Amino acid sequence: MNTKHSILATALGLGLAAVASADTTTTIVLTGSTAFRSAAHAAIQATMTGETFAYSGTDITAATYAIFTEVTGVSPNQNTLIVKTSWTGSAAGIRDVAQGNTVKVIPSSQTQTVGGTASVPVDGNGVLVTSENLVADAAMSDVFQASTIYTTPTLVDNKVAVVPFTWVANDGAPAELDAMTPLLARALFSNGSLPLSMFTGLPADNASFVFATGRDPESGTRITAAAESGQGVFASAVHYQPGTITGDVIQSHQIWPAQVTPIAYDAGNNGYTSGGNLRSALAAKSFSTLGGYYVSYLGINDSNTVVTGGGKRLKWNGVDYSDNNVREGKYSFWGYQHMFYRSTLTGTHLTKVNAIRDNIVSTVAAPNVKLTDMKVSRISDGTLIGSTLGD
Repeated sequence: MNTKHSILATALGLGLAAVASADTTTTIVLTGSTAFRSAAHAAIQATMTGETFAYSGTDITAATYAIFTEVTGVSPNQNTLIVKTSWTGSAAGIRDVAQGNTVKVIPSSQTQTVGGTASVPVDGNGVLVTSENLVADAAMSDVFQASTIYTTPTLVDNKVAVVPFTWVANDGAPAELDAMTPLLARALFSNGSLPLSMFTGLPADNASFVFATGRDPESGTRITAAAESGQGVFASAVHYQPGTITGDVIQSHQIWPAQVTPIAYDAGNNGYTSGGNLRSALAAKSFSTLGGYYVSYLGINDSNTVVTGGGKRLKWNGVDYSDNNVREGKYSFWGYQHMFYRSTLTGTHLTKVNAIRDNIVSTVAAPNVKLTDMKVSRISDGTLIGSTLGD
């Protein structure tokens, strides 16, 4: 027997065995739409077994950041799958996936539990105190890629659901402030404020005002609102920035300051980076010296929180929001929810992302609407809707 060949064969065999039995860790990163974070988190958990998780805030359905970990097998054949989310806005998500940018996510060292570890620390701006930066694999978006400035490269577009939105007035707004129209929306968000009487029709309200507040330009909710109202997806806005909130009362405000970095925005045109922060402002009352009330736009889950806190949803073109009104075409303030990823995404990453996509399509629950339940459709954001019956 050739001893040298025997030793070499044994070494190769051991090496192959080591490769075959090596532990593996795969990390998937999702970013994008804050309005869809609840449904996305539910789909992630539905495609995992025995997972542990942790998240920012006190409610996983509203968390801006989350981490989910599934471990199968036993070392040296252990497979660890980690899914991390960082919800920064639809346009921001499309940008980061298209450009291969990193996003801030919860570190894998974060303590996780089967029941979920809440309140991962964030700073006063809602940004993770301790984070790591990873390239995003896929983005959830309320808008088409063509509705953003990030149109190249063309991403793989998967429609997964329909996501409704609503106009909202903050806590304490009078009963007569109950409706929004395209003309009012365009005037309000172009000027920053309007006399309350334009909404109520009451001469006594001439001296009070409705103030616009909202999201930054990277937000799909904002883009959908601008498209739906006829402002246009690239329209600038004039937003007020609510100041200190003490005892659920907004004490002051200012025109939203200009921003230089990381993206330059003119004064007024900036806004909240997440629906959660906007929701908190709308759930507060305006101090009397401000002389008026706030109106903005939110996803349904965030608007539910505002309504619970004393705010209200506004009719859109005279129609109340309801799932059925969305499905039947009476209520038009909605957009398609998309999952975007690069055409180069492959392997386990692609398999897992598609599993999450398929779960959303088949199981998405109210307030989002299944694609197959819609009786109407539209070809792009804010366009006319038409019947799908007979298609």
